Parts: sequence; structure tokens; C-alpha cells
Amino acid sequence: ERIEKKIYSYKVVSAEDIIIPAGVYKCYKVIEEIDNKIRNCYWFAPFIGLVKWEIGNIKGVLHNCLKEG
Repeated sequence: ERIEKKIYSYKVVSAEDIIIPAGVYKCYKVIEEIDNKIRNCYWFAPFIGLVKWEIGNIKGVLHNCLKEG
């Protein structure tokens, strides 16, 4: 994907079990590359969304999740 002058690419690299304060989730790990240099990682759980991320030196996790229905 091209946004202005930068090129972004995304690749699903693995399926992993993630243990975080909000629980245990089966996630897909996605790597984002910007101009073939910067690499960020995101973990997405089906039906939940983003549960863990590493953007540069910033790391975060989901701390609480309420399931409806």
C-alpha cells in the first residue's frame, strides 16, 4: 500500500497463543514494514481485534475485554 511517499506492506507470519492480562487468545501475528525498513508487529485475535502490539520501542497489550452476547 502506498500512502503519500511511503510504502507499507503487511504479512501474516504466524498463528500464536498469546497470554496477556485480558486472557489467553489464539492470534495471528502481522508484521508491518514501512519502506522495507521499519518493522512493527501486531497480534490480532478473531472476533476480538488487536490484543498486542510492538510499534518501534512502544509495546502494549489489551488489559480488559468484555464479551457481549
